[in-house]
Amino acid sequence: PDMIVANNSSAEFTATLYNQGLLDDTYNITASIDGPAGWMGEFTTENGTFPFGELDSVQVTVGDSSSISVSVNPNYFNGAGVITLECASKNDPGTIVNVTFNVVTNTGVHLLVVDASEDGYGSIISNSLDGFYEGRYGVVSRAALQPAGIDLSYFTMIAWAGGNSNPAFYPEEVENLQDYLDGGGNLLLAAHNLGSDIFEAGGQSQFAQSFFNNYLHSSYIADFGGSYILTGFTGDPITDGTVIPLNSVYATRSPDEISAFDAFATPIVQFGTGPKINSVRADNGNHK
Repeated sequence: PDMIVANNSSAEFTATLYNQGLLDDTYNITASIDGPAGWMGEFTTENGTFPFGELDSVQVTVGDSSSISVSVNPNYFNGAGVITLECASKNDPGTIVNVTFNVVTNTGVHLLVVDASEDGYGSIISNSLDGFYEGRYGVVSRAALQPAGIDLSYFTMIAWAGGNSNPAFYPEEVENLQDYLDGGGNLLLAAHNLGSDIFEAGGQSQFAQSFFNNYLHSSYIADFGGSYILTGFTGDPITDGTVIPLNSVYATRSPDEISAFDAFATPIVQFGTGPKINSVRADNGNHK
């Protein structure tokens, strides 16, 4: 999975190449990195260790597999990088498989985008950032926030793209996000069926109810607010004049109805002309 590391430590990944074809095959393997100048990396196969950019070949019999490890060293340079491991079949030259790993240093990166959807919805945020954001940001999958006690304090903001992920949260993710917010962090969280997975019977994230109430400062009302047209609030610094028609980004549309849990939260998006609420902004004087 993706990793958040200190700039003086290495990120280690492992991939497994399976031969699911009809013949024994030989595979050309190489790795590359799109990241800060100064970052270095290498990959290791059964034949030895090779720097990024070099090519190795491994033979894999039908039904067998071969392990490949990848190591990335930021060399004290802050930033974010994407490592691509490429495996190409010699029997079938058109068959090329790419696996990507994301590495973000926990210093020098201002904004962390977490794609918790596992379907690429984090790109909706990162593509928008590319159009206007002048700071440094990195993108990781939700797995990067699952190690216990991971230090997120250096990030000015975390943007969490939940998509229609199921479960909405894992316990370690909530614990790390709570620690981050306790330290004065800023969180933008967007997800589909987030409240229903936390509060409805049969939901898989019911352990996160206190997080929803006391950190997101929201109360869950219903799985659907009755309209696919969302509108902003007049005078709100974020949503004034905004109209959002919800298209079928997911297989089904069921935007949650929520409300402000306490005085720290302010409604900013409503269903139609109201009064039902879809989104809030919150500021308790410590985290937003």
